[in-house]
Amino acid sequence: MKGLAEHPYISPFMIDEQMDELIKWSKEVQLQLHPVQYVAELHQRFVTIHPFIDGNGRTARLLLNFALTQAGYPVISVSPTPAKREKYLNALEEARNGKPDKFRNFISSIVKFAIVSETFRRCGKIEL
Repeated sequence: MKGLAEHPYISPFMIDEQMDELIKWSKEVQLQLHPVQYVAELHQRFVTIHPFIDGNGRTARLLLNFALTQAGYPVISVSPTPAKREKYLNALEEARNGKPDKFRNFISSIVKFAIVSETFRRCGKIEL
């Protein structure tokens, strides 16, 4: 199996253990981290485990949006354009290399845009 750049996905035999660790981590830090930091790290950790043959990115984005809405944030669209998708993949790769700031900032910027857009939509200032 491949992965991002030089990072292969984990062995299928380790998926159960890694998912258990993800759930444990999530329960420990969900209320300690800022919600946007939490969802960015949750997304990155899930994608790194890559538990399914197909649909891991979609599932990770669904998980991210579920956690955002639980915290009162609007749903976001992570990679709707090819340019944004490339930026997303590059930031995700840096997070996998131990530098999570770029990925957190990427997710944060999308969340900020969604908040502003939702605020304007609710106020009737613009139509999206």
